[in-house]
Amino acid sequence: MTTISKISVHLLCNLLQEYGIRNIVVSSGSRCAPLSVAFSRSGYFALHPVIDERSAGFIALGMTLTLNEPVAMVCTSGSAPLNYAPALSEAYYRHVPLVAITADRPEWWVDQREGQTIRQYGALDTVVKCSVDIHDIDNSRNSVQYANRLINHALTICTGKIPGPVQINMRLNAPLTEMCDDSTLPKAKKITTKFTPESTDIAPDYNWSVVNPRILLAIGGVRLSTEDIKALNAMRKKCDIAVVAEVQSNVKGAIAPMHCDRILEEAPLPDIVAIIGGDFISNRFKAWLRSLKNITFISGGYENGLVDTFNNLDEHIECSPAYFFRLLSTGGSRNGYDKEWEKLACRGITRYNLHSSAVEIFQAIADKFNGNLVHVSNGSSARLVQLVKWKENIRIEINRGVSGIDGSTSTAIGAAIVSNTPTLLISGDMSAAYDIGALATINMPDNFKIAVLDNGGGDIFRNIPTTAKLSELEDLFVMKPNLPLQKLAEAYNLTYFECTAASDSSLIKFIHHKGPAVLRIIVHPEEAAGLI
Repeated sequence: MTTISKISVHLLCNLLQEYGIRNIVVSSGSRCAPLSVAFSRSGYFALHPVIDERSAGFIALGMTLTLNEPVAMVCTSGSAPLNYAPALSEAYYRHVPLVAITADRPEWWVDQREGQTIRQYGALDTVVKCSVDIHDIDNSRNSVQYANRLINHALTICTGKIPGPVQINMRLNAPLTEMCDDSTLPKAKKITTKFTPESTDIAPDYNWSVVNPRILLAIGGVRLSTEDIKALNAMRKKCDIAVVAEVQSNVKGAIAPMHCDRILEEAPLPDIVAIIGGDFISNRFKAWLRSLKNITFISGGYENGLVDTFNNLDEHIECSPAYFFRLLSTGGSRNGYDKEWEKLACRGITRYNLHSSAVEIFQAIADKFNGNLVHVSNGSSARLVQLVKWKENIRIEINRGVSGIDGSTSTAIGAAIVSNTPTLLISGDMSAAYDIGALATINMPDNFKIAVLDNGGGDIFRNIPTTAKLSELEDLFVMKPNLPLQKLAEAYNLTYFECTAASDSSLIKFIHHKGPAVLRIIVHPEEAAGLI
């Protein structure tokens, strides 16, 4: 079939069908011509021409109320979308699913006295549940997946548990009506969202696509409750699901991604990848998940909108982590898949000798620390703590929401103030320097300790491809900070210790010291080379 050649329009056309939207109210205009033509030529939609966008909005509202299904409307750029506002506000407060598809001009013409061009994206935000801005994309994988996810996000919110109106703003460049055969265009992919009952006591019911599937459960930095951990442990006793988890998820006995991320080409492939908690510190593990083909990806948990971290998501189940783990246990079986991943991790540790004085010191801290709360800064520290084994009673916290180095010390001190247990911060030297003012906190709690990894600045930049070989590496990226820790400790009444090896007696003295203390861990940058 010959249709409009614009990829973004083709994706939108496909996904409207996938979400069961059949009726579209169309108003006239040149900028929306690619949309109207594509919808017309699809042969699927019933198009209803209405000249005035204000009337079009209410006509679409009436259709939705009568059909009890979402209805879309299409208009050109400029003031036209603003005329949808009265109908959208009515739909917003009545929870009626309307899709306002607003054609727009390229962003470079905004505020340049170009006809029918206003600050259009977001102009309806007060009367829609969400708005997305779709650019006129090329055929690159990232562009297609991004547009596909944004459209899925808007349509999921529109048709979700609490339905309502949304805006899909389509930026369309000239020429507007070039044609092509639709077989040459990329296919859209619907990402299904299922809403579970609020009660986690209801037995999950899931239609597994594979009998006795090999399931890989990837747990990112999610905060799991006692109930969640209980359900996870029950799942692991019942079936052989391979569990790969970030240390800050505090899932004990799981496989650390960094123990096997160098030999993932040897990894036993799953039938299903189950995801909860999103991001992973290991870029190799993330890249491997994104590279997988013809494997079902499902995610669980509560998110602020549609999250597809690995660009492979087939279905999201909005539910508690405990419910998600119980659901997985209905599909898992005794197939030994978890043991295959455990062997992979053992090979990774052996082959790459994931040990250094830094790792040995971190392991000594993990073994001997007599508290149960450990905060970690981002950078090398966050990666090195992934390589050691932590005791069952220790909870790890890392500020991985945004993954910045700011505020790590302050966050740990805040935790110590309200905690009844010794609280330890493991920080890199750059992170410590960045938040050094936190040491001036009035009434520093006696249960706070900070171990600073002195590896000559931002060592992470020596180990990532983006910066590792730049001539400006040391001066503009590593930036070894001026951090006189011993003098600072004296100034702020913290006891100072220093160590260079796990066997140093000062490390033990630091851990058992009563009162706030600082430990400088002196490590040559080469010690961590290749580990992270």
